[in-house]
Amino acid sequence: MRLKAPFLRIILRNTYMELEFENVAIFAESRGRKLYAELYINDVGYIYERGKWAVYDNEGNPRGMTPEDAAQLQKLAKRLSTLPKYPVLELLIKALQKAGE
Repeated sequence: MRLKAPFLRIILRNTYMELEFENVAIFAESRGRKLYAELYINDVGYIYERGKWAVYDNEGNPRGMTPEDAAQLQKLAKRLSTLPKYPVLELLIKALQKAGE
């Protein structure tokens, strides 16, 4: 499965990225080998910080990561792997693939 244009918005730099398509919004920033990322899929927010995922519902209340959430993030990693290689994107893909562990 390949990520296809048109994107609503895409900004890819070595240490920063923004991507919006369909019902997904992604903001990610890296400093060295550390990553901070915010993902919004439908009404669920995912924040990756210090090597851990936090999941929030549509009202901003924290909740646990379900197996469905982990599968959805891993599927997103496969779609993002079709984009050009940037350091921040590679860190994000690795974090998405480890979601739910």
